[in-house]
This record gives sequence, structure tokens and C-alpha cells, in this order.
Amino acid sequence: HSHLYMLDQVEINIIGGYDGETAALPHPLPKWLARIGDSETFTVYAGNYLGHDVSDIDLSSVRVNDIIIPQSVTVVPPPPGFTAEVLEIIVPAGEFIDDYLCGLDTAYGYHPYMVFLDTLSVWEYIYSVSGQFIDKADLASLGNVTIIEESATIPVPSGWLTIGAAVEAAESHDTVEVAAGTYTGDGNRDISLSGKSLVIRSVGGPGLTTINCGGSESEPHRAFMSSVDEESGSLIEGFNIFGGYHENGGAISLVHSDLTVRNCNFQVNESNRGGALYIHEASPTIEYCLFFHNQAEEGGAINCWASSDPTVRNCTFSDNTGTTNGAGLYCYNSSPVFENTLMAYNNQGEAVYLLDGGSDPQFVCCDIYGNDGGDWTGGIADQLGINGNFSEDPMFCDTTFIDFHIDGKSPCVSTNNSCLTLIGLYDVGCGIRCGDISNDGTVNVGDAVFLIAYMFRDGPEPSDFWASDLNGDLELDIGDAVLLINFIFRNGPPLDCINK
Repeated sequence: HSHLYMLDQVEINIIGGYDGETAALPHPLPKWLARIGDSETFTVYAGNYLGHDVSDIDLSSVRVNDIIIPQSVTVVPPPPGFTAEVLEIIVPAGEFIDDYLCGLDTAYGYHPYMVFLDTLSVWEYIYSVSGQFIDKADLASLGNVTIIEESATIPVPSGWLTIGAAVEAAESHDTVEVAAGTYTGDGNRDISLSGKSLVIRSVGGPGLTTINCGGSESEPHRAFMSSVDEESGSLIEGFNIFGGYHENGGAISLVHSDLTVRNCNFQVNESNRGGALYIHEASPTIEYCLFFHNQAEEGGAINCWASSDPTVRNCTFSDNTGTTNGAGLYCYNSSPVFENTLMAYNNQGEAVYLLDGGSDPQFVCCDIYGNDGGDWTGGIADQLGINGNFSEDPMFCDTTFIDFHIDGKSPCVSTNNSCLTLIGLYDVGCGIRCGDISNDGTVNVGDAVFLIAYMFRDGPEPSDFWASDLNGDLELDIGDAVLLINFIFRNGPPLDCINK
């Protein structure tokens, strides 16, 4: 090139793709292989070239190491700490690695893949990003660039046989992606995040992906434990965690950890403290989870201990047992927040037990009902009837077969409560949905159109009379249409088919 500039503030960020899918290599796959994907993404951070801005580059002319034609080149906004726009360059991984084998790495005497993949935060290499500006001037090559943080997706079991092996191989900001199936035995239980910021998720969700901990009093095992300060962004998502037994947290123990647990089912786990979860000096987010048939002396489902402030959102608690206190939640000196959550038909203990006056749990739009030891009792009694909280039968579809979907007449349905939100994990699965006149599973403007067309334009008759008679006068008339329109467009009162 006619111009070659060594720019001080230039970095290339390589982000790995989907990894480790090869039967030709042993299991678990070498850690360094985790970063090979179908393509890699370069993000070039740089200032001006010869007075040009990054936006002046002819993107179709860009090449990496002079010979690799990128799959795409895009100008994107600057990352934190930079003021200029940057180039995002996606290149074919195979071509990039083949080209790299001829590069500087061989001078260090390492296997080139290992240098490329396992020491990215340590080594500096010569790469060039070249091309032309729109005025045909040559774009300078970039020399002595530093390759920085990357992320990868690590598959289980096609890449690593166990979840634990994948977590051990992963670096912060990687994703461990678990295929559908049942995971048992060592390597799939007692998994520590070891301070990493990871996403650990299943492909098929809790209905298809189970971690069977196989714990007992003589052999205690749980699924996950986090006992150090994780970096932000950690997530455990999409598992059915079953059969855990441990002194603190039958399924998961979170100590000094603010990760998120999402879309998980906790079933038949047991502990002294927290049948499913033990939370100690931590503020995790627990959302869209089912807690069913878990048991503990203190907190059949969750135990919050010592300055713990979790947020629990859109969860369902049922058939959990607190043999001493707290069938659902046990609190010591903690202030959890519960939103849009349902606690119903839990055993022996009260729904929520507060050990001391230092605990201050807050409930918003929650239904606590039918618990053996009491519902809105003790330190949470004054929250009944405020902030959308109530105590009414959620009308589960079929608890015999563990179907916690709710009847369309349930007060937990979004159209049937003052919060206008779904309360609990599961939406309507049986019965009628009040206001769903078109019978499409939702309540929206289409239902108003359907009703008005029936009344005034000889449209089809609603399939369910009781879902359509919104004012309870046993007639389908303009009064029902007014109620529905007010509800949809003017935040009117909840629809009232509950007692029909």
C-alpha cells in the first residue's frame, strides 16, 4: 500500500461462533477449540485515516490480511470509551485460520490454533485491514493490532459431554448451550460458576431438559452453586432441576451472586434451608420459574438469608413444604421483592415467614391463597389489598397432572385483575377467557370488532356466550361493547366474567 500507519488506538475484537461440533477430536474437546466457529467477527476501533472518517471507507473494498474477503463489513456505532464509528468485519473462520497459520504465531513455537484461540488476551499479532476510501485513496494497513476479549457458544453434549465440563472450559461471556435430554451423575451436578460471567441455557427449555441431581442425605448433590462474586450478566435458563438434596439450597445455592435464573422448574428438591434456592448476601433475579413439591425446614422453596434482596417475578409456588417455617419463603434480615407471583396450596408452613424485624419483603400484584399455615400473615399481613395484591383461588387447570395453567375465569388472568397483568408463570390453559370473543386466545381490538359486527352487521355469533357477556345482564348488547372498548383503549376496569 502507498501508506502504512502504525496507529496506537487500534484493537480488533474477535467473537467466536458455534463451536466444538466434531467427532474427530476427543471429549471433552480441548479448551482452545472453543473459539472456532463458522465465522469470526472483527471490530476495528480506529481514529481517522488521512483525514478520512470510517464512514468514508468503500466497504466493498475491505480485505483482511490482503486476501480474505469478508462476509460482511458494516459501520457501527462506537463502543464505550470511543468517539468515532467503527468497522464490524465478519470473515469466514476457515479462511481466516488458514491464513493465520502462515502468520507470526509460528515464531513462538506453539500450535497455531492454540496461540490463536487460547492466548487472545496476551499476544499481539500483525494483521492488516485494507481497502479504499470513496475518493479512491488507499486505506492504510493497520499494524501491530491487539486481539482482545471474545465469546463462544459451547455445546453439550456434542462438544463437551457434561454441563460441568463445558462450564469449566468456558471463559467469561461464553454461552454453554445444552441440548434436550436428562443429565445425571458427576459432571452434571454440583457445578460451580467459579466467578465467571456465563450464560448456561438449554435449547429445549425445562419441558425437555432435566438435571437430575440424584441427591440424598448420605450423598448431597445440587445442580449449581455460586459462592463468589460473579461478573454481571450470568444467566441460568431453561432447566427442570429435580432431585437435589443439600444443607443449603437443594437445587441452587447463590452466595454473593447476582445472576439471573429464568424459565426453570424446581421439582422435588430438599434442604435444611431453601428446598430449591438458598440465597445469602445476594440479589439475584428469579423469573418465570415453577417451584413445585420442594421441601425444607426453613423455606420450602426459597430461603433468603442475611442481607439478600432478590427479585422474584412471574413465578408459581405450589405444593412446597416448610416443615418448620415458611412453605414458600423464609426470610432473615432480607428484603426480597415479589412481582406478579402466585403462591397457592403450599403445605404445613405459612406462605411467607419472617424470622426477624429486619426483613422487609415487598409484594406487588401477587396472589397468595390456600396455604396450610396461612396466606397474608405476620409481617406481610398489611400488604393484602394494596399494590394489586389479593387472596383468591387461582383456579389451576389440573394439579393432579401438574398442570398449573389457569382457567380463563381465574383472577390471575391479565384481563381479570386490577394490575392488568398475568400473575404467576402460566397463562390460560382451560375454560373461557373473558373478553376473548373471537376465540383467538387474546383480548384485543379484534374482539371489539367481532362483537360489533355481530350486533350491527349480521356477523358470526361469538362461540362462547359467557366470554362475551361482560356486564352480566345475560344479553350481548352495546353495554358489553362499551366495557370492552374502555378496557382495550382507555385502561378501563377488569372484565368481569369470573362468576359466570
